[in-house]
Amino acid sequence: LKRLSPRDRFEQLVSTYEPMLRTAFFEAIDDIRSNIVLRRVVESLERGEVKDAIAAMNLDEAAFRPLEEAIRQAYNGGGVATVEQMPALRDPSGLQ
Repeated sequence: LKRLSPRDRFEQLVSTYEPMLRTAFFEAIDDIRSNIVLRRVVESLERGEVKDAIAAMNLDEAAFRPLEEAIRQAYNGGGVATVEQMPALRDPSGLQ
């Protein structure tokens, strides 16, 4: 097996995780946009009621869960790739 250069490994990670992150991000944004009642948000802001404006946006934590999971997977993938590039450590007796 050919050992990948750090740049090649980085490109491989990007090609693996970028589509998943992109999809999860846009799904989260679409879910938020589809639930916003713009008129209610504007009216609340005009009255200076920021809390009501935020509530009208229906910002549901669940909308971001797929994005959170995609970020977690990408982070873990980067960590695994970094560890794989490290040389094996040996103790004084030569054991790994």
